[in-house]
Formats: sequence, C-alpha cells, structure tokens
Amino acid sequence: MSGQLTQSRIGQLQCPHDGDVCKGGYRTRSIARAAALQRGWVVSPDYRALIDALIRKREEAGTSQRELARRLGKPPSFINKIELLERRIDLLEFIAIAEALELMPGVMLDQLRASLPHKVSI
Repeated sequence: MSGQLTQSRIGQLQCPHDGDVCKGGYRTRSIARAAALQRGWVVSPDYRALIDALIRKREEAGTSQRELARRLGKPPSFINKIELLERRIDLLEFIAIAEALELMPGVMLDQLRASLPHKVSI
C-alpha cells in the first residue's frame, strides 16, 4: 500500500509516509462534519438549534461568513467551524456575533429560548 492514502476511523485521510493527516485539500467539508458529529457535546439538538438560528439570522441579513468574520476581526474559518458544528461558541461570542449582525443579543436569546423545550440538553 505504499504511496496510497488510507482512511482512518474518523474519516481523515492518512498519509502513508508519516501517518499524519495529509495536507493539500484532501480533507473535505463532509469529512470534517462527520468528525464533528462524533462529538456529542458539540451537537446536542438544542445546540444545533442555536447554530441554525444564527445561520438563519446571518443569511436573512444577507451577510456572508467572510463578512461576518471580518466584522468580528476573525478569520473566515472561525465562522465556518461554528456553522459546521466543529466549534462551540460561548456567551460572549454569541453576543459579539449577534451585534455584528446588528441584532439585539437579548431579544435573539429570548426568541431562541422560546423555541427550545422546557428542559434544555447540553
């Protein structure tokens, strides 16, 4: 198998030369999302609802991931990883994202809370 890429158990392509994940675009968005889905703490149904709401609000505002990241002073991968459920956000990041979208964080949080079940899972 020398010189061939093999797939590890989490879907990353392993380089046959040194066992590391190969660089150069082999890892696709779908593979990254599959790896993220294995981390239950990132993707509880209620957390997914939060991220879906943020995506909806960003799209309704006509703001790209790149533009939102620019407003936050972050690289585009910051927003991309949040939206792909590869990275959790904390309360301060939620506030900053809402304000960068020219939304009131408190109102947005109230709307989100109203859409969640009585007992929230994390």
